[in-house]
Amino acid sequence: MKLLPGLGNADMRFQRLHAQMNDESWHITSRGELYTSVQGLEMKSKDDDQGRPYVDGFDYGSFGLSGFGAAVDLGASYKFDDNWTFSASLLDLGFIGWKGSSTRYALADAEFDYDGFDLPISNSDLPSLSDQFDAMKDDLENLFHFEEQEGRSGRTTMLVATLIAGAEYTIMDNKISFGLLSTTRFYRPKAYTELTVSANFRPVWWFSGSLSYSMVHSAFQTYGIALNFSPNGFNFFVGSDYMITKVNTQYIPVNARAENIYLGMSIPLQYRKTVAGSRSRVRKFY
Repeated sequence: MKLLPGLGNADMRFQRLHAQMNDESWHITSRGELYTSVQGLEMKSKDDDQGRPYVDGFDYGSFGLSGFGAAVDLGASYKFDDNWTFSASLLDLGFIGWKGSSTRYALADAEFDYDGFDLPISNSDLPSLSDQFDAMKDDLENLFHFEEQEGRSGRTTMLVATLIAGAEYTIMDNKISFGLLSTTRFYRPKAYTELTVSANFRPVWWFSGSLSYSMVHSAFQTYGIALNFSPNGFNFFVGSDYMITKVNTQYIPVNARAENIYLGMSIPLQYRKTVAGSRSRVRKFY
C-alpha cells in the first residue's frame, strides 16, 4: 500500500475536432478541455481578434501540495520446478484526488466557417489575399483557444497502472538464467506493451548481473544492463534499461533521445543463515 502526496497534474484533450465540407463552404467545430492542478498556478488571459479571452500562459506563485491519493502494488511468483519460475504483478493501481483550490479549468468550444477567397480583381473594396489568409489563420487558431471557466471544483485522476508478467528458466544450479518479460502500461487513450528478453548471471552469492533487450517498440536500439552487489551489511545496485549506443564527434546522441539510469542502496535489517547440504546460503530480510 502507498500513500501519495500530489505535487501537480495537467491534462489537455480534445473531445471533438470535426469538419463538415460541401461544395460551397466548410464548417469546422472543436471542443476541448484543459485541467491544471498545481498549488499556486494561475492562468493568464489575453483577448483574441474577436475580443474573446483565452489562456495565454501561466503565473506560478507559492509551492505546496495539490492533492493526496493512494495506490496498491500486487505481485506473486510461483516456482514450478527447480528450473522454471513464473511471476506477475500489477503496479500503481490507485488514484490522486486534487483539491479544488489548486484546480483550474478551461474550455475550448469554437466553430469556423470557410467559404473560399474573394479575388480583389475588379473590386478594390475587397481585402487583399494576404489579409484574407491572415484572417483564416486567426480563425483556425481560435479553434484551439481555451477560455478559463468560473468555479473551482476538485477532481480525481487515476494513476498509470502497469501489468507485468514474466517467466525465468535457470541452469547451472541457478548461476545462469534466461527470462522473458511482458510489460503493459495503461496510458490513455490506449495501452503500451513491451516485450523484453534477458540473460542473468549469479556467479557468487554477493554479486549478480543482467543483460536485457526490448524488441517491440525499440527499433533494435533498446538494450539494458544491471549490476547488483550485496555483501554483508548493505546492498548496492546500478542499471539502465535504455542505453545510448551511438554518439557523434561532439558526444551528442544520434540514435536515441533519452537514457534511463537507476542506482540505489539498501541496508538489510536482519540476516538469517540456512544450511542446505554442505553449502551455507545467506537469506536477507529487508
